[in-house]
Amino acid sequence: MKKVWIYKRKGVRGWWIGWYESGKRKAKALPSKALAEHFRQIKYAQLNSDVFTGIVTVDWNQMRNEYEHSKKVAGCVEASLYEVALVGCSCSFVLGPGWFS
Repeated sequence: MKKVWIYKRKGVRGWWIGWYESGKRKAKALPSKALAEHFRQIKYAQLNSDVFTGIVTVDWNQMRNEYEHSKKVAGCVEASLYEVALVGCSCSFVLGPGWFS
């Protein structure tokens, strides 16, 4: 179970929420204790469920290849696999190379 805590900093107005995410300590300032308690409950539910809030550092080509492979494993017909590949190429072309770097 991941923990989320509320604390008050000396000399700083408001209440703070603290938690660890991906090995890094995170914090958020909120104006009231009631709001901080509400946010703490939301963050606790996110951290202890399947909600992913981190940053993904995967190359576009790797992600695209894994998606196409998952569709092949799922048993899609050849026409569907062609459409999957076509959409991947279209996204790369429309958004441009700088978007996926």
